[in-house]
Amino acid sequence: MIDSAENKVSYKKAWLGVIGVVLLTLTGCQVTHNYQRLHLPLISPADWSQNLQVAQIVTISSHNKRLKAMTALLLTPDKITMAILSTIGQRLVAVEYDGTNLDITYGETIEPLPVRQILSLIQLALWPKQILRMAYQNELELVATRELRQVFFEESLTVEVTLSDWQLDWPNVIHITNHMSAMEIDVITVDLQRL
Repeated sequence: MIDSAENKVSYKKAWLGVIGVVLLTLTGCQVTHNYQRLHLPLISPADWSQNLQVAQIVTISSHNKRLKAMTALLLTPDKITMAILSTIGQRLVAVEYDGTNLDITYGETIEPLPVRQILSLIQLALWPKQILRMAYQNELELVATRELRQVFFEESLTVEVTLSDWQLDWPNVIHITNHMSAMEIDVITVDLQRL
């Protein structure tokens, strides 16, 4: 009799476990589905007030893949220009954005990167809080301080950016966690020129 009662308890626990996994899977699918319609805004460079040239070391981690690269970033009110280079200096991606057109040119040796998303994340990290608040008015809730940027969608944290090691108004260290695409980006500034 004891074995039978223990088997019934084990059987019930197993079924509860299966039901729990199914519910979590369905909930996860729903969250993923909602994220698919979510796009972070791409803000016009006209809202940027400085002329800066920046060299950075960037590490992008996503789905057990890791890309370490260098970036050359030119920020002006007219245009954002970004080159992503391999650690040996080979151009992987070239990007130009003037507020209307986003031009992306890939090198021959790289799988396409989510460049629009990366550019949106860079803007989230660097653009002034008041400009971000105007851009993030619709479905997204934005929390923005000097050291932290958080974006919420349907009350779930979707993106978190931490900014540290400040050089006047520029963060030399940026860590981005993008929960929408399970992507983490670490950025370290190695050179900053004010033009």
